[in-house]
Amino acid sequence: MQTHIPDEILHEILSPAIQVPDEAFSVSATSSDSPFNSIVESSSAFLLVSKAWLRVGTPLLYHDVILRSKAQAQALASALGSNPDLGRFIRKLRVEGGYAISMHKILKNSRNITDLALAPAFLRADNACGLRRGLPLIDPVRVVLHHRHSSDGRIGMNRELADVLGDCIRKWKNLTVFDIAHVLEYNMYINGIAKALKDAPKLRTLVISDPEGHLFNEPLVPKYISTVAKNTSLRHIKSRPLPPDNFAEGRFYQALLQDVRLKKLFELPPSQPPFIYPAALSADPMLEDRIWSRVLFHAFYHTDPSLRYSEYSLYDTYTGSSLRSRSLRLLLVSKTFARLGMALLYENPIVRKTNKLAQRLSQQPSLGQLVRHLSLKLPGGDLSLNFLSVVLRTTMLTTLDCDEFTVTWKAFTDMCNATGSSLHTLRLPVAKPAGSVRPSVFALLPRIRSLIWDSNAVFKTAHNLLSSTMFDTLVNLSINVCDPSFLALLSRMELPSLRRATFSARSTGGTDFFEKHGGKLSHLTVSTSQLDSGVVLFSHCPSIRYLGISCGEVGAPHELSISATHARVERMAFRYVNRATVEQAQAVKFKAFFSHLTRARFPALREVEHQDCDWPTTERNIHQCCWVPLAESLLKHDIQLVNKDGAGWKRPRARLQYTKKTSNKPRY
Repeated sequence: MQTHIPDEILHEILSPAIQVPDEAFSVSATSSDSPFNSIVESSSAFLLVSKAWLRVGTPLLYHDVILRSKAQAQALASALGSNPDLGRFIRKLRVEGGYAISMHKILKNSRNITDLALAPAFLRADNACGLRRGLPLIDPVRVVLHHRHSSDGRIGMNRELADVLGDCIRKWKNLTVFDIAHVLEYNMYINGIAKALKDAPKLRTLVISDPEGHLFNEPLVPKYISTVAKNTSLRHIKSRPLPPDNFAEGRFYQALLQDVRLKKLFELPPSQPPFIYPAALSADPMLEDRIWSRVLFHAFYHTDPSLRYSEYSLYDTYTGSSLRSRSLRLLLVSKTFARLGMALLYENPIVRKTNKLAQRLSQQPSLGQLVRHLSLKLPGGDLSLNFLSVVLRTTMLTTLDCDEFTVTWKAFTDMCNATGSSLHTLRLPVAKPAGSVRPSVFALLPRIRSLIWDSNAVFKTAHNLLSSTMFDTLVNLSINVCDPSFLALLSRMELPSLRRATFSARSTGGTDFFEKHGGKLSHLTVSTSQLDSGVVLFSHCPSIRYLGISCGEVGAPHELSISATHARVERMAFRYVNRATVEQAQAVKFKAFFSHLTRARFPALREVEHQDCDWPTTERNIHQCCWVPLAESLLKHDIQLVNKDGAGWKRPRARLQYTKKTSNKPRY
């Protein structure tokens, strides 16, 4: 039995999904930073659900129209030519280019437009003749103008468009709101628009878009604002966004006060009442500490406490003195801030000078018990002594992260003895000791979950030297550099919790490791050398869902020969270190590799990630991008190519295609 949803309810359901928010429609941005650059599924997909959704969704789809390419303009003009009745649905139209005669056809069939946004990003090949001919045919209530001033071929088109727009502003009878982007330099185009707005018959509100906050830093009131203010019908001048809290301290505000007319028109926020400390906090010290600790946490840290701003570090490598950063100044506000802030600062310090931290910990040993995450950003050299002076006093460590200097094997074992029982995560390069060493040191890490190994230490691998519970809790293993004996050692352990393994681009071998532990792995990153033996690798790792490929500095993809199949790999990613961005010639090599990624060989594969993918956002860049053809070839197999942010390519609904011989003549 089908359930019928009334059109009124369906309209309320579809409206938020299809219609464009007014903030995005009127945003002060051009094609390079437009909010419509994001690669998302077209809202027209909702119309394919059912006939009811098509009936209710079509007016919503045409209600807000955003034109960002010639192909979109031509497609809309063609649709309105075939079915002029669709034009009555268009209420809001945003145009980001000239788009030639198509704009005349669109505006001629869209007489009900109430909101018009012009954000022209003209190129030399643009032609705004259709826009100039079509503007007199409409009578909008609101106009949003985000103009551009340039010294190249775009000036002529902007001048002509400004002249036509000025004439229309004087004639439009419904125009009550004009939204204009603030300009830092006065020019003839904004002068003409301002004079036209002065003569607009029904203008009530002038909105000044100033996302950069330049307006309230001006020494004087800009001339274009003074010109528009002479319009006797004008009632309000607003700034978007609202002015800063200290706007009254600037010279712009003082200049505003000297003009009675402008002072009356400008809508400024009222002064804020004096802050009164909540009595409820004073009455509950525990609640007070919790709230202020949370406030200080956001002042000191990123959302991830392991990612600290470098300027908030406790110690400065280069000056050799304590860094007087903003975070440290907060400790001087009050005793409460000092007590709560000190605990937060020492919970996760980024150390750039071990002797400074060691001195502080020796003076106040209790501070060492606060340290949970220790990140050592130190210069190269043998700093084992300073390193030990710190870690021996931080016995409650859960994370130790150091990748910029190497410690001796003795310092490593001393660290494990001092704080290994609490460590969950460890990254610490260790120098190769003289002779082979016993693996018993790993028994001192009973809670380790993530280990990044970076050492050429040679291990003794006799069975009687291994503990049955060694690395029982290890979940994530990453190997940058290792001696073959380390892999042999791991191959003789049980590692019951291991789920992720990562090998660097220089890694080789590992057959015994994969044979012993490959069945446990769900995430695996291997080098191109290890991937060459794809049949063996995949047969030993039947459960992996993520496959990473660690490439060298060049990472020629044609070397990545995959002749095997895998039924469960869902994601594949290329990882590079210290290399330049892939150019057009290098991207061609990926085409041969991607041709092997078919659903027949990888039936579960849905996504391929490459960090160099940079999706174009303009029509011109789409034709020049080397990644677009690769992405579209994978989409034929229902596999998406994504960049490092996880954004995938989605083919525009309307796009011009150019032949190689005559790139100026589009075909469809």
